[in-house]
Amino acid sequence: MKFTNILSYIVNFFNFIKKHSPGGLNYDEKDLSFLDQLNLKVTYKQLFENYPEGIAMLDNSHQVINVNQEFVNLFGYTLEELKGRNLNDFIVPDLLCDEMPDLPYSFLTENAPNNEFIRKKKDGSLIYVSILAFPMIINNKQMGYYTIYKDITDRKRIEEKLIHLGIYDALTGLYNRAFFEEQMKNYDLRIAEAGIIVCDLNGLKIINDSFGHQVGDDLLIAAASVLKKSLRNTDIVARIGGDEFAILLPYARKLEMEIICQRIRMEIALYNESKPITPLSMSLGYALAQDTITTTMSDLFKEADKNMYQEKIRTRRQTREAIINSFLSALETKDFIKDDHLEHLKEMVQNMGKIMSLSNETMEKLHLLVKYHDIGKIGISDEILFKKTVLNSREMKEIQWHSELGSRIAQSTADFIPISDLILKHHEKWDGSGYPLGLVGENIPLECRIFSLVDAYDAMVSPRPYRKPMTPAKAINEIKKCAGTHFDPHLVDSFLDALKLNSF
Repeated sequence: MKFTNILSYIVNFFNFIKKHSPGGLNYDEKDLSFLDQLNLKVTYKQLFENYPEGIAMLDNSHQVINVNQEFVNLFGYTLEELKGRNLNDFIVPDLLCDEMPDLPYSFLTENAPNNEFIRKKKDGSLIYVSILAFPMIINNKQMGYYTIYKDITDRKRIEEKLIHLGIYDALTGLYNRAFFEEQMKNYDLRIAEAGIIVCDLNGLKIINDSFGHQVGDDLLIAAASVLKKSLRNTDIVARIGGDEFAILLPYARKLEMEIICQRIRMEIALYNESKPITPLSMSLGYALAQDTITTTMSDLFKEADKNMYQEKIRTRRQTREAIINSFLSALETKDFIKDDHLEHLKEMVQNMGKIMSLSNETMEKLHLLVKYHDIGKIGISDEILFKKTVLNSREMKEIQWHSELGSRIAQSTADFIPISDLILKHHEKWDGSGYPLGLVGENIPLECRIFSLVDAYDAMVSPRPYRKPMTPAKAINEIKKCAGTHFDPHLVDSFLDALKLNSF
């Protein structure tokens, strides 16, 4: 008979016993009609040896009589090592030695609460197994029992992972919103003091847009770490949204709430002292049951959330500016933006303003454009920014993206919104060959046409990783040559006059 057929009979045999004969295998040696009815065409030995789960045959004192090959494979012990000895001495972990000493009998009488347990292999590793036990009755006398062991370790690990995901946030390891809301239901504010702190991570969208979601995720993890360090053991902290966290503080008073908020701010300051890629900034708001007429945790949460948004509104401007300025600092640290470059640009646009009698509003925009035009390069890899050879087409496309990214960053802060369009268009050229929009002529904002001249000149007379600087005379000739193509021809003469006022 084929092996697959044997296994089929074996499985059917034991499944039949489990389903139809809960009392176990019981037959009289003089009457084999039960086996005949099952139409089994294999011997008992084949059934025992080839069953696809581990089987141990034990006497009434738990001593091993026999084990099948699958049991050997599962636990690592041979029959010679186990025969005549108490099985529990080998496969029950030390910490579980007192766990239901008469375990098989509880299964036989259907008193076991469940049949899933931790067991130990010969190498000391632990596994989850399900255990079934059947009495071995011959001539109406119980001679022992069979125990069947099925390895369910993989299934239990999946279950534990699902349980973990049902309670915890996968990214930060904090509790998730569902768990937090369930915990809030446990508090009756009429008899228990409690407080809630709501925290919102500032600037996450800018950071995701600038550096990618991996850096944003790292900042969320850092925020989670800061919160955990700041809290008491009894406090419950959860990530309840994309950039929002909440803390439930049992038996909290106002002084404790203020101290914990202060700790959070101190931990944030300590984190930022380490000069991370992006600074950590959070808005906090709290509500305390004893300070309000609130009677439900849901209302208390709303109060804390409202207070957090009030702080966020108060500090939004300085927070956004701090983030953007940290981007500039990062570029300066990399030595990409040099002080003398910015000073040269600033002086040249100032001189252009004098020559052209530009309005104060235009000059303010030009000065902001000088300072922040390259902010989008924070999202460009150092490998491309500092490449010493000419950029290929793929690299050129990536570096051109900085004007779009810079515009998005500027739009995130009210003070910089007026120059977001200028940052987007500061690489446009008079003849339409610029990027990213390919604008032509006076469709390009005046500020961008002026900036294009001063930036191009300073770039030509400054050293680059891939070339030596031009002389001022050669750079001027290049500006004249490109009038009407790269540059607004109506501005070139004013620019050349402005150069005469330069101090460098």
